Amino acid sequence: MNTINNNVERLLKIFLIFSLVLSAFLIYPRSAQVEAVDNGISNEINVKEHDEEGLRTFAGTLQFEVPEDKTPVGNDIVILRDVSWTFQNYIESESQVIKQIASELDMTNDRMMIINISPWTNSFLAVDLTNDLNKINAGLNSKEIGPIQVPEDSGFQFAKEAYEASKGNSSNNPIFITISDFDVVGGDIATIEAGAQKVKDAGYKLGMVYIDANSDRAEIAKNLVSSPEYFFNTTDMSEGITALREMAKRMYTVQEAKVEWRIPEQLNILSVSAKDDEGNEIPVELDGNIIRAKTPQDADKKITIEYVLKETDRITGDLEIGQGSISYSNEEQSLPDISITSNNVPVIEAADKTLKKGASFDPMAGVSASDTEDGNLTSSVRVTANDVDTSAVGTYHVTYSVTDSDGNTTTKTITVTVTSNDAPVITASDKTLKKGGSFDPMAGVSASDTEDGNLTSSVRVTANDVDTSA
Repeated sequence: MNTINNNVERLLKIFLIFSLVLSAFLIYPRSAQVEAVDNGISNEINVKEHDEEGLRTFAGTLQFEVPEDKTPVGNDIVILRDVSWTFQNYIESESQVIKQIASELDMTNDRMMIINISPWTNSFLAVDLTNDLNKINAGLNSKEIGPIQVPEDSGFQFAKEAYEASKGNSSNNPIFITISDFDVVGGDIATIEAGAQKVKDAGYKLGMVYIDANSDRAEIAKNLVSSPEYFFNTTDMSEGITALREMAKRMYTVQEAKVEWRIPEQLNILSVSAKDDEGNEIPVELDGNIIRAKTPQDADKKITIEYVLKETDRITGDLEIGQGSISYSNEEQSLPDISITSNNVPVIEAADKTLKKGASFDPMAGVSASDTEDGNLTSSVRVTANDVDTSAVGTYHVTYSVTDSDGNTTTKTITVTVTSNDAPVITASDKTLKKGGSFDPMAGVSASDTEDGNLTSSVRVTANDVDTSA
């Protein structure tokens, strides 16, 4: 007997534990909040509200810290300027443009080096790597070039060696820009290409402003640069010198973090804004369903992007929304995986109605409700307000409410119009005729109705004993 009692007791305990576990699953609501964290990047999204159609609006926050070591501290700009005979009349204007470039740099972190080149001679270090504007301006007055030594590689190898001898332990971004005409590819092509390749192999950006009308030579020159956007070709010397400044701006690496995030088409972007941890606004660009932000990179700052999204249609299943990246100069991190699960509010189907005065009215007739997770909820619909009075003409309202297993409640109000139900009126008068006269029973007869208007065409003669012959 004791054995039986013990077994029963164990079974009861197991059943109790199972019941508690099951109730936890049934009672605890599915969370509307999703958060993902990856390498210091966090993205949190919550359901903000539902509309009457069951479409959700989400409010989210994307945060990330901009680490100090993600981008260079500044830029080292090495300009290889042609001072050969074809440039002699343009040296002054060329120097003015370079001075303008230097004045626009962040000389707290940026530095400049200037190499005088002539493709048929040795290159000359006119200005060693410096952030001193006075030294840069003074060095620009130099037109000196080295002794003739053919073949020359248009100064690429010389500039690389001079830069590496001066750069020290700096982690600045090296930018090499050449401004020259056809002479830059006028020497031994293999030597020139090898010199340019050494600059690129060192991880340095190489750009060129090339002044020449010969398309074949221009194609050779174009192949020397790091990237096609770092090449500018013109036939006009003045235009080329002016373009030098634009090329420097194009190649300049700004200390920034870039965010690009593609939002799925199932969601509309209602709003988006960005700030750093000091409250400074950060520009945000919307390109269709792509969010882009570019922030000046101050060390150890936290960036917060707040966004509001809304479903374009009810989402069923999981929708991944983490398609994006944050890039810091040469490094890129993917946004953490994050998904929106189907957690829609129920939808009530109920249409406005028009009734005749005195008609019966069932507020639940034709009403149904459904939910993505719970299915048919029609039996759970409740009438929370109903002022319909079919004994009087007027406009009335009925409000319905239903709640799903997640605790999401939907309400919907319909309009019920009660119209008059008056009988139609026939207008017809007595008539006196002469014996033998003609008689049209419909002549002068009309009919109208409060609801239907003119009903004359619907009038029918149901009895007629008129005999004009007697």
